[in-house]
Amino acid sequence: MKRFGNRCFLTGSTNVSFKHVISFATGHGGHIVANLLPMDKALNLSRQDKNFGEWFNTLEATIEMHDAFDEAFEYLAELNGLTVDLFEEYVYYCDAYRRTEEEIKADPRPSVEIFKEWKEAGGVI
Repeated sequence: MKRFGNRCFLTGSTNVSFKHVISFATGHGGHIVANLLPMDKALNLSRQDKNFGEWFNTLEATIEMHDAFDEAFEYLAELNGLTVDLFEEYVYYCDAYRRTEEEIKADPRPSVEIFKEWKEAGGVI
């Protein structure tokens, strides 16, 4: 919250809740700083579990919102130890390769570590 001035990272609204960038429903990401952004509650509800980038592209976004989105994406990429391009691929990876509770229990490593290993092994979406 401090990083974004206690406001929505996109609109500046103070009526915010945290949003998982990588939807919790995918079995990836989780409740970690590197996966959460403060978002206006109405926007948060509109997102549901859609892919973060694809959801953003459905908005009638202003130039300022595009800049804010890019800045937040860069911030999260850095927190995850990825380039912006790899972070985008990571988001799509998490949507494409959803994990069950059993899979999470069998391999509880952070999803970004699993993604990096998959990528090093030649994984392509």
